[in-house]
Amino acid sequence: MPLWPDMAGPRLNLTGVTILVVDDNGEFQDVMRRFITTFGATVREARNGEEALAVLRKEKPHLIFCDLRMPVMDGYGFMERVASDPLFCRIPIIAVSGAGSDSDFMRTWAAGFSGHLIKPIGRDVIASQLDRVFWAHPRAEPVGA
Repeated sequence: MPLWPDMAGPRLNLTGVTILVVDDNGEFQDVMRRFITTFGATVREARNGEEALAVLRKEKPHLIFCDLRMPVMDGYGFMERVASDPLFCRIPIIAVSGAGSDSDFMRTWAAGFSGHLIKPIGRDVIASQLDRVFWAHPRAEPVGA
């Protein structure tokens, strides 16, 4: 089964938007980058929470997709650091994980994540998350436009 089903998804023009993908799986990062850039967004990447903090200091992304299980600093440690920083605490961070039990969802919500997606993620799910976060973006177009 392909990672991205053939679906058009919402039509968003996210030119000028930066999205950070934090994941230690290079293949997953590549797939996310290829799909997200179809909307015109710029994608930055980090392999763990520590690298993500360095990226965050250089440029403030508009949205972060963050794996939960990574070496050096996991997604929860990254979320804790971001949530305690007044410069970055309002950036939406969506947890991405293979774990999807009720307790996993409760833990990510309690940690302050803006959402929780379960791997493998279909193209339609990423498209709907981008639409949800950026529906009021000045360049957003209605679905099907």
